[in-house]
Amino acid sequence: MPAFLVDDITRTLALVVMFTWFDMSESRDVIDQVLEGAVHRVLALQMLRAFVEEFNRELPARYIARQRRVVVAFRDKQLKAIFAHALEAMRAATPAPGSDTTAEQRQALSQSLLLQRDCLGFDFIGLAPDEASDDAVAIQIPSTWKDVVQVDGFLDAYFDGYARSGPPISSQFIEVLVQVASIRRSFYMEAVRVQFVRRMARGISEILSGTIGLEDVENYHHLCRLLARFRCIHTLVEIEDAAEYRDLLAAVASFTMTGLTLWEWSPNSIAPLLTFWAKVAATHDVRDDSNAAIAGDVISETLPRVVREFLRAMVAATARAADSGDSPLDNTDLVLENMSSVAAIARASYERCAPVVLETLREMAAEYQEMLRTGQDV
Repeated sequence: MPAFLVDDITRTLALVVMFTWFDMSESRDVIDQVLEGAVHRVLALQMLRAFVEEFNRELPARYIARQRRVVVAFRDKQLKAIFAHALEAMRAATPAPGSDTTAEQRQALSQSLLLQRDCLGFDFIGLAPDEASDDAVAIQIPSTWKDVVQVDGFLDAYFDGYARSGPPISSQFIEVLVQVASIRRSFYMEAVRVQFVRRMARGISEILSGTIGLEDVENYHHLCRLLARFRCIHTLVEIEDAAEYRDLLAAVASFTMTGLTLWEWSPNSIAPLLTFWAKVAATHDVRDDSNAAIAGDVISETLPRVVREFLRAMVAATARAADSGDSPLDNTDLVLENMSSVAAIARASYERCAPVVLETLREMAAEYQEMLRTGQDV
């Protein structure tokens, strides 16, 4: 059966189940039957994904009250089991190191990751999609999910799967990791949170140090998003005196210096990189600049470099745009967002960043004067 027919039929079934949830016990059993099915695992994952998407879709206003009751029941009784099913399917389909995968394996892996993404992106607390920024709000998964998420090897499964797969599946692994990093901090007890943050920091550092999969633009962009989201949700104070913290900052610093020159390749990836350093700068005390024990030296050296490289990259990009017509300054909203992050970084390390800004402006002024003197177009 063609994929589009499977999708249409499943979504129709999902709507029928939704509207008869409280009227027919058989409707509530449909999802259990799909979860218990041992065959056609790809089809089962597609069906479950359609259910999650339809239950999470905002219906017309006249259905809102009834829909919310059904959605809450679905969230409390079914969503955790669906996520656990997708996680188990992902683990089963992830290839062993150095082994090849079949087309069915790749399809099962992709569908399981898409299903996890939809589960974690579920509207857990009843916010309309336009009421909150995607990059600002933590994912409010219930505490009852701890026995699924807070288990040994949970993050290992994603980092191992990313390293063993290629695009586009590898980018789906990172996309799910972005959501995992967005889970509210209060979901973890302190000891568990420390282990989570350390493993996440180590996994990111390994990808950056080995440039694993970063030649693919989707992998690259989602990794930039992961850095921003990870630092926005977690302050990293739990590990600032651990080796993982220094390794992470050093790896991200090198990655950022390269990334700021790649605006043409991935123009939307500069903003999350700057967000990461703006968050680091906001919690950095200049009195710790020389404190290597908490990577103060790495931070103090990197912040002015970020400011310098961003300004130089934008000037160079504008110069090239004169020929190509494609300038990063054309997107006003993105420019304002980036400049706000750069300003936050500069304010946090004013004594180090102010001379960098002045030096860059002097270089630009000198170049402008030279162009005027030689009669070049400006």
